[in-house]
Amino acid sequence: MTLRTKLLAVAGVIVVIASFAWRPIAEPRLVKFPSHLDRTLHYTGTAMVYVDAATGTVLASPAAQPLSVDRHLQTVPGGGARTVVIRETLTFFTGGRTLTEENQYVLDRRTMRNIRSPLSWAIVPSNVVDRSGSYSVNLPLGTDPARTYPLWKSEVGMTETLRADAAAPSRVSGVATVGLSATLPATPVIAAQQASLVAQGLPGALTGAQVQARVAAAGTDMAAATRTLASVLTPAQLTTVAALLAKPVPLHYVWSAAGVIAVNRPTGALVMVPSDTITVSVQPDMGGLGQLQPMLAAHAQAPGVAALQHQLAAIVGTPPQPVYRLAFSETAPSAAATAHTVSDQLTQLRIVRVYVPWGLLVLGAVLLAAAATTFIRRARPEVPETAPAPVEWPHAA
Repeated sequence: MTLRTKLLAVAGVIVVIASFAWRPIAEPRLVKFPSHLDRTLHYTGTAMVYVDAATGTVLASPAAQPLSVDRHLQTVPGGGARTVVIRETLTFFTGGRTLTEENQYVLDRRTMRNIRSPLSWAIVPSNVVDRSGSYSVNLPLGTDPARTYPLWKSEVGMTETLRADAAAPSRVSGVATVGLSATLPATPVIAAQQASLVAQGLPGALTGAQVQARVAAAGTDMAAATRTLASVLTPAQLTTVAALLAKPVPLHYVWSAAGVIAVNRPTGALVMVPSDTITVSVQPDMGGLGQLQPMLAAHAQAPGVAALQHQLAAIVGTPPQPVYRLAFSETAPSAAATAHTVSDQLTQLRIVRVYVPWGLLVLGAVLLAAAATTFIRRARPEVPETAPAPVEWPHAA
């Protein structure tokens, strides 16, 4: 075997092995979330306002206002070869007001999952949260609509579950997508979000006068209730009741959401948000009024007490009152820009997953075939050349 044959054979074997080793070894180092991201997504819709933010009074009829939303995603320092840190800034423009929300995520660049990190926070940098195992900015490579995926909701500090939804478009600007949707029931917001809502102008508590106005609005005749209480309670108990009614009542905000997204399966990219709805509601902490129940229960047979008990129970159990509802969808230009980026990612994915390994395999096969051809040619026995027999010319007669 000649040196040339040996070199061709060794090179062929190495290239074939490389073609099989490419996907488990090289691909994970190449196919991952980009280390640099700076994009702004745009949405438009309508804001329905149900409560006067200044007074907390429920409006006679909801007020509709145009809404636009910007979602800015940008990588910030702190990431590395395996992780990326992404700052999210949500800006809501409605009714002449601008509201903002910020979150920061730390992602595993290969799995796209959130990971535990001191750089992961929600609403304010001091509120460090553990989102490990959930998703926020991107779903996993090869997203499967037959599976469910936990999507983190920073406002409530928990996940909602994404499931297949056929209502989403199957293609966005030429990019194939599958639909997923999730619904989050009314859930109390985290302390940082509560403080943010109050800082943006929503009330944090009801005054004593507002509490009494709500009690009256719920159908309780305050004058009759006062007479009833005065007839059955001691002076000390009446003083306690008066203090309860005069004390400010904390307001607790709850958050609910429902949305649909169109996801590209190979990349897991969120290509488009066809619809998203956020509802912020408020519920007074009327637990103080509940302290009246034991006092009234001791005098349940007195005239008017049973009716007052029933009215108080209804007030304490009042469901959350919607404050505003934001309904919006991504604009066509914004979705098209994302689709263009995803299209480029799909091309790169095909190069890494298909063209390179198959190219290596073909090249290896060619090298081995060349080595085999060279070997066969060298091994073929040489046929010795025989000298031609002498030719005798006829003699002249």
